Amino acid sequence: MHAAMSKCRSFWTTFRELPQPLLGSLTLLFIFCANCWGQRSGDAVPLPSGILFAASAPSGESAENGQKPLATLDPVAFVQNGQLQGCFRTRAQESTVPKETLVRLRKTYSKGRSYRLWLGGMPFGQAEAVKSCMNEDEMAEGGAVDIEGCFVLRPASGLSLPTDFAGTAWTGNVPIPTHNRIPSEVGAADSARFQRLAQDAFRKHGVLATSSQIHLSSVKTTRLRSDHLAIVGSALVQLPSAKERTFFSYRLFLVGEESNGEYLPILNHFHKSTVILDKDTPPPGAGEELDEENDTDEEVFIDNFPLFPKEPDVIVTKHKRYEDWEYSVYRRLGAEYRLVYTGCGGGD
Repeated sequence: MHAAMSKCRSFWTTFRELPQPLLGSLTLLFIFCANCWGQRSGDAVPLPSGILFAASAPSGESAENGQKPLATLDPVAFVQNGQLQGCFRTRAQESTVPKETLVRLRKTYSKGRSYRLWLGGMPFGQAEAVKSCMNEDEMAEGGAVDIEGCFVLRPASGLSLPTDFAGTAWTGNVPIPTHNRIPSEVGAADSARFQRLAQDAFRKHGVLATSSQIHLSSVKTTRLRSDHLAIVGSALVQLPSAKERTFFSYRLFLVGEESNGEYLPILNHFHKSTVILDKDTPPPGAGEELDEENDTDEEVFIDNFPLFPKEPDVIVTKHKRYEDWEYSVYRRLGAEYRLVYTGCGGGD
């Protein structure tokens, strides 16, 4: 420590003894470089205010009047004062919704409101409320939020609404996309690639499973930043324990990104639960999945969205549990994604 300080003092002594014209030029150069370094090291660009939604549209079902069911925009997070904030005062407690949140949601969900729709980190169209989304008959002031489908989704010119659409919507200023659009459908090669990634990820968690024991779901391709393809999805492995009629259930939410022709994991969220079969429940057959009931925590991909200016897209996921759900947002920090927020959602 003292040696380092001595070297610093020696440097500044030498610096001050330089000729004045050279000293002035170097001083300006240091100021310029300090500004550059400050910007590169992430002098934070202000996070825009708004509400981030998970947008979903069911398909193949008919409402009572014979019309296609309306889409739902479910709050993921409120962005205020540069922070991601939840819907409730405490985690998943719908009975403690702040009054100011209800006031904002009533305004947000009123008939005629329109918001930009996003898919895969790119603008996709508009979501327009054709009626009020708030079920006031089921709500008391300060009580539970009850949101009904009330939006019509209108893709931009040249685009079509995918089956079982799952994307995002945003109420704030329009962010700048960091990449171009790619198809989200996966082929056999993508599925095989994701299965290999999942098998390796399970192994690192101490779960040795064959490819036939890994159940894949919600696998999609996307792009989180320019010039890099990514593949996202969920994987499940259920194996018997040494104890009779007891199984271990292992779940992964996994994201792999292409780099120099190779896909590397950049997000790996692992969950383990124990399933005990009652005496009347037969053990699962080949390819069957056990019902985890209260221990279920299935994390599925919703969308990626350019929330933080000049950064790769964030990843938005949904935790589906036995009787409730909530959302998570992951932000790229260095080479990998880290959880920065979990909240909102609700219960059945």
